[in-house]
Amino acid sequence: MIPIRDVIPTRTAPRVTIALMAVHAVVAAVVLLAPEDTRRLLILTYGLTPAQWAWLPATTATLMHVGTLSLASDLLALWIFGSTLEDRLGHLRYLTFYLLAGYAGGVADCWAAPGSAAVVEAGSAVAGLIGGYMATFPRSRVLMLVPLWRSVDLVEVPVFLLPGFWLLGQAVASVTLWDFAADTRGSIWSIVAGGAFGAASIWVFRQPARQRVEWWGV
Repeated sequence: MIPIRDVIPTRTAPRVTIALMAVHAVVAAVVLLAPEDTRRLLILTYGLTPAQWAWLPATTATLMHVGTLSLASDLLALWIFGSTLEDRLGHLRYLTFYLLAGYAGGVADCWAAPGSAAVVEAGSAVAGLIGGYMATFPRSRVLMLVPLWRSVDLVEVPVFLLPGFWLLGQAVASVTLWDFAADTRGSIWSIVAGGAFGAASIWVFRQPARQRVEWWGV
């Protein structure tokens, strides 16, 4: 089964979400295709060093991944959860929310993995979006594309099933790192911190006018 989108109506184009997805993909391609020494240097330069917090690497780390599985699951989560949240929060609030969730994950890594050479926080930022979505739309559903023998079908599944699969992908990715970054990682603690931040703080960022049925236009 392949997730397509959620069933929550939206009125605005998810410009920030699409831009984030593009940047995630480009950054991953640049890092993956670079020579081994260059790849390692990029991770150590633009990933967050837990022992030495700095805002620039804390920000760029929210766009980096520990592997292709992590990248794929994050892009899918961004599309399904991020586009709807962006519609409800507005573009600037949504981007701020994304970054703050990533910073929350960075703080958690500074506590949990102070000896790591570098950590990447894309997973924690996306976890923040998932946490915010689940707190806002706990009964939402997601359209799944189901390949059949000679056709395909669309079915709806409860949205709470997807975060579990996403988390599994992140857990596998966290222990199956690109070989050039054996001392870099994205920790489960950062994902927990990002998700908790998103679920607890989403009410601060929501625009009440965009929660009403009139906003949906349905």
